[in-house]
Amino acid sequence: MPRAKKIVKRKGLNKKNGPNKNQKTEDKKKKKEKKEDFFPDDITKPLPVGQKLWLVRGGSNGEDERIDVIKIVERRKREEEVDEKNIGLPPTRKLHEWDYYVHFVGKDRRMDMWVTYDMIRFEGPDLGVEEVHDNHGFDEVSLKNHEEATKVRNVDQIQIGPHIMNTWYFSPFPAEYTKFRKLFFCEFCLKFFGHKSELARHSRRCKWTHPPGNEIYRSKDQGIEVAMFEVDGSKELVYTQNICYIAKLFLDHKTLWEDTTPFLFYVLTEVTVRGCSVVGYFSKEKSTELHSHGNNVACILTLPCHQRKGFGKF
Repeated sequence: MPRAKKIVKRKGLNKKNGPNKNQKTEDKKKKKEKKEDFFPDDITKPLPVGQKLWLVRGGSNGEDERIDVIKIVERRKREEEVDEKNIGLPPTRKLHEWDYYVHFVGKDRRMDMWVTYDMIRFEGPDLGVEEVHDNHGFDEVSLKNHEEATKVRNVDQIQIGPHIMNTWYFSPFPAEYTKFRKLFFCEFCLKFFGHKSELARHSRRCKWTHPPGNEIYRSKDQGIEVAMFEVDGSKELVYTQNICYIAKLFLDHKTLWEDTTPFLFYVLTEVTVRGCSVVGYFSKEKSTELHSHGNNVACILTLPCHQRKGFGKF
C-alpha cells in the first residue's frame, strides 16, 4: 500500500510556492491603507485623503474669521479650464487643480462640505477638538464600512412642494440620479426627478392628493389640520422606497432596506387646499416575534422644513 504524501502548508504560500489568496488580500489591504505623501509646498500636488488640517471661513464684509480643524475625506479634480490656465506657468504661479470634501473634526457629518484649496491652512491653533465616536448600534467593522460607503453627500438639495431643503447625508438613489445635485419630488406620490420641468409635466398628470393607504387619524387640535395614513410596504413598494430615500438624507445611521415588504409606514400629512402633503413618518415591522422587548419601531422622521411646529404632539 503506497504511503500517503505528507502535505506541508507554509504560511502565505500555495502549492507553487507563491502567495495564497489570504496573503494577496492582506497585501491589498496594506497597500490601500498606505498613507499618501504630503507636499505642503507643492501646489501642483493634491492633498492626501485622511490628512488633518485647518479651514478658515469668513473674515470678509465685517464677519469674524472662523478656524476649524478638518479632515480630508475626498477630493475631485476641478474643471478643465484650470489645466488650460496653468499651461506655460511656473509651479509657483499655477492654480491648484483639486477641490476637497472635508469633515469638521468633532462635529456631525451633516456639516461636511466641499471647499476650495485657498480656504485650507497647513498650520493653525490647537483647538482641543477630538472626534466623537457613536456606533449607533453598529459594530466597529460595520460602522467603518458604513462611513466609507456614505462618506460624500451625493445630493445637495431636495424640493417637496414649495419646500426646498438642504440635505445632510448620503442616500443611495439610483445611479442615473447621481449627476443631479438637486432632486424634485411630487409632494403626493413622492416620485422624484432631476429637472423641474419633468416634475411640472408629471404634476399635470398625477391624480394623487394624499399618500396611498388608509386614513386612520385626523385632527385640528394643534391649530393645524393633520391626517395620518397607514401604508403597507408590501402593497406600495415604490412609494415606501421613495420615502426611505428621503429619510436617509436626514438620518445618518438609518439602515435602508430595498425590500419594504416587512414594514408598515405611518405617514403624517398636513391637510392643505392642494391635498395631504407629507410632514413626516414612522415605520414599524409587521411582526414582533423577533423583538422580545416589544419595540418594533424601525424609523421615525419629521422633515426639516416641518420641525419645531409641534407635529410631534399630534
